[in-house]
Amino acid sequence: MSPKADYNDQVMASYLQCSGMLSSNNHCLERLACQFSDNSSKMAALEKDVSSL
Repeated sequence: MSPKADYNDQVMASYLQCSGMLSSNNHCLERLACQFSDNSSKMAALEKDVSSL
């Protein structure tokens, strides 16, 4: 893994942790992943692009 990719992963993990998205009682990230992977989901193209990050 490149140093930049590793840094980006660390920043994302820190953001998710600080925002509470990784707490055991917050299921927003799981819901987003399910919606993103559901082919019948009516997410707009921009929402799918952002979710894929």
